[in-house]
Amino acid sequence: MAWRETDAPEALSSMASAVPRLVDTGAWWQAAFVLADVAEAAGERGDADTAAEAAARLDTCARMLDVDLYRALAATAAAWAHLVAGRPGDAAAAAQRAVDGLRPLGYRAFLARALDVLGRAHSGVDPKRAAESRTEAARIFDECGAGWRRDRALGLPAGVEGNLTGRDR
Repeated sequence: MAWRETDAPEALSSMASAVPRLVDTGAWWQAAFVLADVAEAAGERGDADTAAEAAARLDTCARMLDVDLYRALAATAAAWAHLVAGRPGDAAAAAQRAVDGLRPLGYRAFLARALDVLGRAHSGVDPKRAAESRTEAARIFDECGAGWRRDRALGLPAGVEGNLTGRDR
């Protein structure tokens, strides 16, 4: 909630500090979900080292679990790490792998997260594709009830709510 409400550095630190305990107890699937959040939050904050570390650890989780969902989450995390490191081409390729992996699985919120980072990766290179990806992400976030993610995908400042469906939130 701290990440959503304030984007405070302590939220990122708190999420990251949970990972070693989860890994130590063999809770790889839980660690993967936390690492996906860490990579995204670090990417948004411009913290290249934390994003890269989270992506590498999530890749390890994905290999341990050997399930399509976790491979797609690892690709999304890698996209954030590449993006914040200034490699938008690599970010777009990783995000596209994530999108392609998530579309058939039905995990719509994770698909939207991959579309969001795909749009961000394309923003300086292909504005039309960037807008398409981020608009699709925002629509899915809206359908999932994730208004704060929808607004971020649309590039709205915190506290300014968008509304794609006409529903009040």
